Amino acid sequence: MFLYKAVDFNIIPYEIGPLHGLAPYFVISLIFGGIPAVYLLILPFIDRHDDRHPLARPIITGIGILTFIYLVVLSAWGALSPGIQIQMTTVAIIFIVPFVVV
Repeated sequence: MFLYKAVDFNIIPYEIGPLHGLAPYFVISLIFGGIPAVYLLILPFIDRHDDRHPLARPIITGIGILTFIYLVVLSAWGALSPGIQIQMTTVAIIFIVPFVVV
């Protein structure tokens, strides 16, 4: 559900550059689906800490909390206002506030 709202963001101007001709849905799916998938694949190689307690690994725990918050916010936002284009300033505010708090 979160990808439905992510597609409504005006992140990349598709009329110019090497992305001309690619569907915006494909590019947004790569950004919001590919980056987390690659992160989860390389996470065991990045996190070599012996202690498994979440408080002993604040960076990994913070990234996990941010991922969960963004997933919930985008899913709720997509369910409440599907298909409405969102301005980049609103997107920045929604994404920066949880990042600063966590």
